[in-house]
Amino acid sequence: MKNLSKISNVEGSLINLKINLDKIDEFITDKKILEIVEIIKQSFPFTFIGRQKIRRVIDQLDFAFWIKDPNKKFIIVNKFFAESVGVSLNKIEGQHLQDVLVENEAKLALSIDEYIVSSSNAVVYESYSKTFSKETVQNIEFPICDLEKNVVAIIGYNLSIEDTEIAQQKDNSITSSNYDSLPYMLVEIDQDYNIIGVSNKFLFEFGLVKNEIVGGNINEILNTDLSIIDDNKNNFVKIANSEYEVEKSIIQKDNKISGRFISFNKSIEKKQTTSGSMYDIIMQYSSDPMYVYSIENLKFLKVNEAALKLYGYTENEFLEMDLTDLYAPEDIQTLVESSSRDTVEHGFTGPWRHTSKDGSTVLVEISKMLIDFDGIRSHFNTIKDLSKEQQSQKQLQKYKMVYENTNDLLIITDKEGFITESNSRVSEELNIDKNLLKEKSFLSLVNDKDRGKINTSIFHANNIQPIKINTELKQANDESLPVTIHSTPFFNREDEVESFGLVIITKVENIVEQMTQQRPIKIVKESGNKINGDFLSNLFHELLTPINVIIGFAQELAESITEPNDEQKESVDIISDNQKTVVELMDNAIQYAQLIQHQVEITPTMVKFVDVIDTIENNVSKVSNSENVKFAYGKISSSLKFMTDRQKMITIISFLIEFAMKVTKNTKIYLSAYQNDAGHCVVSVKDERSSISSHLLTAMNDIFNGEEEEVRQKYGISRFMIRHARQLSDLLTEKKETITKLNQPVEYGYIFPIRYVDREGVIISTQKDTTMKVDEQQKNEVESVKESEKISDESKRSEIIKEEPVIENILATQSEVKQEIVEEVLPTEESQKLFSDIDCLYVEDQIDSQILFKVQMRDLKEIEFATSFEKAIPLLKSKHFDLIVMDINLQGEYNGLDAMRAIKRMPNYADTPIIAVTAYILPGDRERFIKAGFNDFISKPVLRDKLETVIQKVL
Repeated sequence: MKNLSKISNVEGSLINLKINLDKIDEFITDKKILEIVEIIKQSFPFTFIGRQKIRRVIDQLDFAFWIKDPNKKFIIVNKFFAESVGVSLNKIEGQHLQDVLVENEAKLALSIDEYIVSSSNAVVYESYSKTFSKETVQNIEFPICDLEKNVVAIIGYNLSIEDTEIAQQKDNSITSSNYDSLPYMLVEIDQDYNIIGVSNKFLFEFGLVKNEIVGGNINEILNTDLSIIDDNKNNFVKIANSEYEVEKSIIQKDNKISGRFISFNKSIEKKQTTSGSMYDIIMQYSSDPMYVYSIENLKFLKVNEAALKLYGYTENEFLEMDLTDLYAPEDIQTLVESSSRDTVEHGFTGPWRHTSKDGSTVLVEISKMLIDFDGIRSHFNTIKDLSKEQQSQKQLQKYKMVYENTNDLLIITDKEGFITESNSRVSEELNIDKNLLKEKSFLSLVNDKDRGKINTSIFHANNIQPIKINTELKQANDESLPVTIHSTPFFNREDEVESFGLVIITKVENIVEQMTQQRPIKIVKESGNKINGDFLSNLFHELLTPINVIIGFAQELAESITEPNDEQKESVDIISDNQKTVVELMDNAIQYAQLIQHQVEITPTMVKFVDVIDTIENNVSKVSNSENVKFAYGKISSSLKFMTDRQKMITIISFLIEFAMKVTKNTKIYLSAYQNDAGHCVVSVKDERSSISSHLLTAMNDIFNGEEEEVRQKYGISRFMIRHARQLSDLLTEKKETITKLNQPVEYGYIFPIRYVDREGVIISTQKDTTMKVDEQQKNEVESVKESEKISDESKRSEIIKEEPVIENILATQSEVKQEIVEEVLPTEESQKLFSDIDCLYVEDQIDSQILFKVQMRDLKEIEFATSFEKAIPLLKSKHFDLIVMDINLQGEYNGLDAMRAIKRMPNYADTPIIAVTAYILPGDRERFIKAGFNDFISKPVLRDKLETVIQKVL
């Protein structure tokens, strides 16, 4: 930090200014601000959607926040800024700061900005603001730079000095040896006025660095003589260009003055401390219990709130007592002896047994300091409460006893399913040494047929919640142990799953329990007309492997014909069309099986529609390319938000657009989303700029209301896809209908309730912080809508069209650009060159899939195959591969996830790209696998065009 006393061309408003040459996280301690800055850096320059996301984040702040360009024009400001200035957001953004701020503050801001642009340094300054708080504020401004270190934007925010002090209090717990975080300018010196310790406030005020001044003489550092100031009296001293009220308090040791505390209070701030003593300040702001007592008679002289809370007394009651009242009778003699002699400063002794007001024992450690308190030789005591720690240890001992002596098998895993802890029962039942279990994948203990189910149901589940699964564990002697697994996820402070607790009950114990409770064992025969979700899911998985191989070789044979005749061309086209149909059918069949396999669960959250547009567009890109129908934007309200299940809402809207793309005769499908009335909103499609064609309207009505078989025959949409879309839309929407304007059909789509309405037979998720719990702000927003929007449907639509920004041409252009990028294909020569330098290992347990991969990827420099991770290990050790392709379901004890994690730990493979492969993909699979550690993820068949795209990305 460098300290500047003033800026020459600005008078009256600047109090203090500092220039920071270091990283911003060294002078910004607020984690929320640092997170916002990171989001801004990643999003700059802003797209329309990016701008909306940034504004949503900064509008939640209760202080002014802004972003300017190098020409001093505002790019984005938050609501607090606009309300303080008294001008609407759209009239501020794009304006020069001289047109927004009052004259004196504008001059100051211009000077600061000119310095930031020319130097690329951050600036922290205090000023008197008429605009924001009518009081002294601290302003922080820092640049965003491009690769050439040119400033492209300036981020800024301000806080009142009082708020800054409160924030410092919250960020730093203050103890007797940690007064550096006090919101006051405080210095501890020895007898020779050499600095022992300082507060951060002091360093900030005088622009000093702690490591550079500790041990130095304070008089020389501040260029003043503080020795002339009387102890325990207030004096005014001028330092540089500012005047400070200075107070010194004596520190005694061995009946001698060992040093002093010196406090500085800036006169211009016109703030007074609550007491003249530095010990009052320390006690007031400390979170540790503290008290002062007279050495002569042990009477209490001062006590803080934390000590009163610990012992249960009021302040008057405590000050009428002496130190002996806190001790048990048998400890008083030891107390008197220790209290009459001096002790080492900042050192804790004990433990001691104290007695609270209710008679209970409090176990503590004590640190004592000899001081002069208002002329009385006293001890300043800081207390460390050990009772909670002792209670926690007792509780842990109880849990440990239960953990080790229960008949159940108890296992703790990390979030990926690797064992971190297990009780002795696990080793006993499985005949495996406890040390060998640690860091072992839990899935390696499970029988082969259930590993995939457990992996997707527990460790990589869509909805993380407690679950019960019946399976078999493998013992060391190759015998199987039937068990029931009860899995519970554990969350960290960010509400992310960090580990799992598995309670495993053997089937023998289950039967004994049933017999002792005299409960009859019922054998339930499944109804013949009910579809079993488990059966469907497993069946489709088994069918997909040979189907993928057939599709892959069909494409290979078609491409091998160099000069096909007309009949061959027609056959190739038919194969290609049916390939797309089969893959689409299987994808939807699997998703539908997953839907009916479990009870339907809804997780309502408040969703802002513009935040999900990119995801929806990405979902429909495959159909858009295959049908040659572009995705475009109609009327979209930038402020539309409603409560629903985010993931399921994205799925059914994607279905709506895909259906429209499949059946329209036009070249574009327009998506619209806006509020319809006080309690509802519309998400709809059309295929003409201002309306919907009669062909599309008829088709959409047929798809959502007609017979499944007729729809399949007429429009080529699978029954599974139709049934999946209908079932999900019935759960989330109130109806599907034609949207009219002036009695003419203009769109077709869903009517969503603004607030999700419970349906019979639906489970509302109880997952932490993703439930129906809505914070007060969201509740108020919903209630505000209900109260204020009492107008007719048609007038409301007109009002929304008039008031809300509409995402049309800009986003439509972006969509077209994205589509052009998707359709771009690498030249053949470049592809061959890309592949010819790559040594690849493909771990795949299906021989047919290996052959297909070898044929498709024949341009690779070298390909090695392994059917399991165990068989891949010798290959990995004998040579180095540039790329590894890993099937998720493998032979042996390790699945693809286990193998990937193990390979990443091997020498020379930490940075080697590993691509996950599986027979089918469910929503969210790609993100989950990449989060687990894979570099990318593709579904079978592994065709050349897919791998080209992925290799370009990861290499």
